[in-house]
This record gives sequence, C-alpha cells and structure tokens, in this order.
Amino acid sequence: MSQGAFHSLRFFYKNGAVTLSVDGKRRARVPVDSSQANTRGIVFGTRSPYEDNGGRHVWKALSLRIREPRYGRNFSWTWSSDDGLPDAWKRNRVLELRNDRLAAPMDYGYSGWTALPDGRFFCVYHHGGGDAPDYAPGKSSHVAGTWFSEEDFREGG
Repeated sequence: MSQGAFHSLRFFYKNGAVTLSVDGKRRARVPVDSSQANTRGIVFGTRSPYEDNGGRHVWKALSLRIREPRYGRNFSWTWSSDDGLPDAWKRNRVLELRNDRLAAPMDYGYSGWTALPDGRFFCVYHHGGGDAPDYAPGKSSHVAGTWFSEEDFREGG
C-alpha cells in the first residue's frame, strides 16, 4: 500500500477464522483457536502498549457491527470524518468525574449514581489510586464519590 493513500480495510470473523480484505480484495484468512483467543477494546490509530508497533493513521470513516445470535446481541456503530472528531460527542455530553489513568482498568470504574431533591447528583465508583506510592495493580481500589449538578455539564462549567 502506498503512503498517503486511503484504503478500505475490513476484518470479518466467522467459523473460527478472521478474514482481512483491503479495498474489497481478500488478502488473508487466519484461523483463530477459540481456546487461545482473547478480546480487548477496539482502538483505532493508536499503538498497542503491549506490542512494539505504531505508525501514522488517518481515518476517513469507521464502522463496527457485531452480531451474536447465540446470545441474542446485536451492536453497530459508524463514524465518518464529516461527523467531526470521534470523541466530540463524548466531550460535549459526558462529564468525566475522576479518571484514574495510572491504574489498571480493573481497579477503577463507575458503580452508580443518585439524583437528590435539591437537583444535585452523587456518583459512587471504585478508584484505583494509581498515583499512590503503595498502589498494586489488581489489588488496590478505593470507594470514592463525587457530587455534581447540571451546571457542571455547561461549557466552561
């Protein structure tokens, strides 16, 4: 593939194998041993922290479709560069309370929230404390809480 050119990539999993198509042409089919397979979040344009890889990625459009008839689950998602930056919707509509970027993913997360009669909200979550000197990945987590209101969702709030 030439540098700077745009290509259509498609990964398709079926019957124990992943097929890669580039610009509509099948390029590879790789069997997957389900007893050795694992999953991870889908990240576009970012190098894996677990492998020696990287590069420059420019995406014009993305789509994801997962059908799991065995579990009765269907999921689809699409994005185009005409929609703006991929995280623009999230930045405009999601209030990040306390992201523990230094902790292992299993050590932090959202747990629940409640709305109070005075209009405030309280969210409870587990927080790893990844920046603490005694932090131990997979073994450290604290219960934490944050008060917030609708005002916090306003631009510049």
